[in-house]
Amino acid sequence: MTGTKNCCGTPKRVRASTSYRYGHPAYSPELEAVLTQETGLDGNGRILDAGCGPGVLTVRLAHLFAQEAGLDPDAGMLAEGCRAAGKKQS
Repeated sequence: MTGTKNCCGTPKRVRASTSYRYGHPAYSPELEAVLTQETGLDGNGRILDAGCGPGVLTVRLAHLFAQEAGLDPDAGMLAEGCRAAGKKQS
């Protein structure tokens, strides 16, 4: 799929990474509260979201940790996650 363009000339992967956030079912509004209660999160740990896609969970849970990182094999997904987090991709 690399190099494939959609009708607007935009690479399909970039489009997929952007639309993933809106097409994926929403996580429970109680997610943070349940994770904090069940695991004793205190804001000092680190989270690694392997297969993070566009970083939906990484960004949402970042405030519960001292450090966060997302990994994904798709560069478009990582770029979208960095954009959502307001960070530069490293």
